[in-house]
Parts: sequence; structure tokens; C-alpha cells
Amino acid sequence: MPTEKIIELDETKKYISALVNQLCELAFHSYSIGIPKQVRKILIEKSLNHYSNHVNEFNVTVNGLDPYKFLAWSGIELYAMVNDEVLGDMILNCTIISLRRALEEDGKQVTFGFIKKLKKMIKKEFMGESDLGLGKNGLYVAFRMASLAEYVDGNNSE
Repeated sequence: MPTEKIIELDETKKYISALVNQLCELAFHSYSIGIPKQVRKILIEKSLNHYSNHVNEFNVTVNGLDPYKFLAWSGIELYAMVNDEVLGDMILNCTIISLRRALEEDGKQVTFGFIKKLKKMIKKEFMGESDLGLGKNGLYVAFRMASLAEYVDGNNSE
């Protein structure tokens, strides 16, 4: 892992850990879902590995840490671990809520229609309909672009 491209590994890992814990605490407080420490560790490691691959593949010069990346990636990884539709919906809701909160901290928001469409597309991805789906990178990009946009309308007027 080239250290000149990635903000110090310890700092990155602490940042990812804080976001994963935030997501898991939201799941506990919202739905009484306890995410074990070993699962949290897996989410942190998977996000850190994906981050390293992302930076290397796209030759990214990192100037700061982006909450959208790590919340989307760890949330979708957690969603993928769940084999129960109801529990999966709860995890997906917590992921979206966490991303929306990060967006609100940037002074932005997205419509309910936007969120509804994203959730539907994520489910399609996991149903094997990737031509209609959206995975962890797509979810990240959707929120990253929303953070940069002036206005995001999720209505079906494409």
C-alpha cells in the first residue's frame, strides 16, 4: 500500500472505525440490532482494503477522508452479510440515514424519491439484477455527487 497516496493508515483506520461504530450504534438504537465486535472488525478491514484498492486503481491523490465512501462501503458490506429481508431492510435504512446525516452536515439534502430509488436499486443489485442495480461504489458516488450538487431531485423526471 503506497503511503504517499493514502492519508496515514492509523488515521484512516480510526476514521473508518468511528464511522462503522456510528452505523452500528444507529442500528442498535433504531432497531435493537446488536452488531458484534468481530463483525465490526470485518467491516473495518473490508472498508480499509477496498479503500486501498480504490486509491491504487484510480490513482487517487487523497486530500481528506470522505464519510460517504466509508459509510456506503461498510453499510453495503453489512447488508450483504444479512440473510433476512427484514433485517436487511433495517441495515439498509441505517446506512441511508447515516449517509443522509453526513450530507446534512455538508448543508445538503436529498428527496425521499431519491432515497427510495437508491434503495430499490441496491436491492436489485443483490437480487442478481446488476443491470438495474447499484452496489457500494454506486451508493458512494450517489451521495458524493449529492454533496457537490446544488439541488438533488429524486423524482422520476430524468
